[in-house]
Amino acid sequence: MGAYEESLRVPLIISGPGFPKGVTTDQAVGNIDIAPTIAKVAGAKPGRTMDGKSLAPFTPAAGKDRAILIESNLYDPNQPYQFPGWAVPRFKGVRAGGFQFTEWADGTFESSI
Repeated sequence: MGAYEESLRVPLIISGPGFPKGVTTDQAVGNIDIAPTIAKVAGAKPGRTMDGKSLAPFTPAAGKDRAILIESNLYDPNQPYQFPGWAVPRFKGVRAGGFQFTEWADGTFESSI
């Protein structure tokens, strides 16, 4: 829900064909990568272009400099907060190579390394 490390850095654990046992990486991935990964492992041919990219076959060095879009929920586009009654502002931004740029719903922005 937030634009900070504690909310964005969520572990992903995958087991199966194309993913070696006991190997870990800190490569950036997003939820949009899950469907393309399942399709590739299953040998399925998606009927449309998928936004994400398959994580199979797994390579620990892949995706280290990949840019990942971050954004909050959009419950009501006319409200500055993610959900009614919650004082958590909406945001959008990008993370890449240890850098993050975030723009908040009120137009302010911040960057970090």
